[in-house]
Amino acid sequence: MASIKKSSFQKRGAIKSNVIKGTKPSLHNSQLLISSGIPSFDALIGGGLPVGSLILLNEDEYGSYAKFFLKYFLAEGIVSNHSCFLGSQDTVPEDVIKSLPAPVDTELDDEKESENRDKKMTIAWRYENLKTPASSFHSHSHFGHYFDLSKTISEEVIKKSDIELWSSDSGESGENFEKTGYWSLLNSIEKKLKSGKYFAKDQTTERNILRVAIHRLGSPFWQYDNQSNQNETYLYMFLYRMRALLRNAYATCLITLPFSNYKKANTDKCIHLCDIAFQLQSFAGTKMENSMAYKDYHGFFIIQKLAAINSLVAFNPGVTNLAFKLRRRKIVIEEFHLPPELEDSAEREQDDSAVLTCSSMKTNKYDF
Repeated sequence: MASIKKSSFQKRGAIKSNVIKGTKPSLHNSQLLISSGIPSFDALIGGGLPVGSLILLNEDEYGSYAKFFLKYFLAEGIVSNHSCFLGSQDTVPEDVIKSLPAPVDTELDDEKESENRDKKMTIAWRYENLKTPASSFHSHSHFGHYFDLSKTISEEVIKKSDIELWSSDSGESGENFEKTGYWSLLNSIEKKLKSGKYFAKDQTTERNILRVAIHRLGSPFWQYDNQSNQNETYLYMFLYRMRALLRNAYATCLITLPFSNYKKANTDKCIHLCDIAFQLQSFAGTKMENSMAYKDYHGFFIIQKLAAINSLVAFNPGVTNLAFKLRRRKIVIEEFHLPPELEDSAEREQDDSAVLTCSSMKTNKYDF
């Protein structure tokens, strides 16, 4: 009788991998992601910010709203026990850290929307029971933390966190950077990556993520002898080298750029040198600020570039008409919708009635 050979095949068990805290793999391309701190922002770009990427946020006219995105990015890093690096020459970095929003356990309710839900529409009775469009973006699975802008993070949490601040304006020169803060900042970030063993080639028992936040890069405080052409060259060189550093490191960088200080050709080059780019177009100081059509929003959120990392094509959010609103306790990105024309419709009814009254007057014996 022939002997039966046993198969050497064995069921493969689950592969044990070192999961980095505060991260998750992307469902689209398996790229490692971190949260920006804003759930609607994460859902818009495919679940979160890719690790090893350079994100550019072109500021609004006054730079006030872009600063909130930077604070969310850093606050999420502190709560997730990530290492943080903040660089700025326009403001004191310590003041930015002290004003970071405090984390909360659950998502904050939108007081404004709840009030609007209770109010009945006065256009027509048949529109009363219609559902309002789900305009805000939310992921199917919660990722990251929730924050309250009306409260600040405690000093004890800040002291326990690994935070490095940079505000040097010393005229260091090196490798084609002449007496500008670009070289000093780039050198400080590279030292942080090496000392913390954030490069992929480094051998370490426990991996962590480094979050790099740079506030108002390329502002007038970064200029050298008012030579605009040379200053722009330094900006391009910094973005190019920064992107190369991040590509092989467990780090993500968010940069805010004063969009209004540069020409379109210059900003297009900056966008090309980054992986992901957005623009905040604020309504402040424009005609749209007092318009009833835009009263529910504070500005447009424009997608300028999405990276195709570990994939042939970039993530498609499925919508391009986006707007952001800053509420009392949080900031939200939504699909832009025009509100019902309550006041305009009333004026049209008055105009129509006036036209009917005038047309009822007999001007000819054949009119009836």
